[in-house]
Amino acid sequence: MPAWPAGAMDVASLAAMNPAIQGALRSSVAISSLWQAVEECISNSLDAGADEVHVEVNAAEFSLKVADNGVGVPLADLQLLGTRHATSKCQSGAASWPPTLGGHGEALAALCEAAVVEVSSRARGCFETYTCLLRGGALLKTGLALEQRPRPGTTLVVRDLLYNRPVARKAIVNAG
Repeated sequence: MPAWPAGAMDVASLAAMNPAIQGALRSSVAISSLWQAVEECISNSLDAGADEVHVEVNAAEFSLKVADNGVGVPLADLQLLGTRHATSKCQSGAASWPPTLGGHGEALAALCEAAVVEVSSRARGCFETYTCLLRGGALLKTGLALEQRPRPGTTLVVRDLLYNRPVARKAIVNAG
């Protein structure tokens, strides 16, 4: 894992990337399996500075849960979470530093388009935990979480992955 420069793991606000960077990073990121979804969520946790990541997977129900102790997502950023090109990475215009594992806003957006996603997060320096609910790429709800986290970090719960892609889902079931 590359060494992070001092201050690199400070909480950065989500913002839309510069269009030139969007074009450079744009990929055809699509979540095509439960295991790919798990990988992308773990990558985001590690990029958020987590040194503890807990993963639960229920393959029969196409669901997963990833909880970490990273820097968390501030309330203001939950409105952009899961939208294309919304990232806390690449804000300076450089797509290569700091080095990251995640998809620069693409992977989480693809996941939110293919599932029901609930994100609960307590940002570093905050005392409250906030949550947002997304389905099919649309933000359905944002607000104070009923269950408050004791420490900073994020929990991402994915339900009904590929609900809107029945052919892909059936192919995974048939593959076994």
